[in-house]
Amino acid sequence: MLRPGDVYCHVHQGVGTTVVGANGRISPALFKAQEAGVIFDAANGRKNFSFAVAKAALADGFFPDVISSDLTKTTSYSDYVFALPYVMMKYLNMGMDLDRVIAACTSTPAALIGMKGKLGTLAPGALADVAVFRPVTKPVVMKDQHGNTLTGDKWILPQLTVLNGRVTYRQLDF
Repeated sequence: MLRPGDVYCHVHQGVGTTVVGANGRISPALFKAQEAGVIFDAANGRKNFSFAVAKAALADGFFPDVISSDLTKTTSYSDYVFALPYVMMKYLNMGMDLDRVIAACTSTPAALIGMKGKLGTLAPGALADVAVFRPVTKPVVMKDQHGNTLTGDKWILPQLTVLNGRVTYRQLDF
């Protein structure tokens, strides 16, 4: 039923029917839908994320096109979502490579909203919106709403944010 350009949100939710079949694999139909232009958004919210589903999907080579936080007043600074860098860390610690994680939060969403070359890139002529992160290796335990945990050691800590060419956030030691 989904067409190119449609967005499937909460792709890694873990209640009822999920993107992972009874055989533990992603249906070939979902790969075909993604190839045809259906957008799969992690939309990682408090109640719409499961490590079991996400890990199985990633292991099968089914990656979200977009990684978003689905932050709400209730989920901001919660144990499940916290902030977009925290959601990015989940995917890094599940084995998704850094370049793919960054693209799913920057250049891919920019292209989807018709802003390719203007947002999500450091190319000359693009808007001067930049986030600088520092990679850190230290233990972290993250959890989902189902009580499952993920132990990892990959952190990305925000250091600097520039919006429209102006510094709007800077870590004290940066």
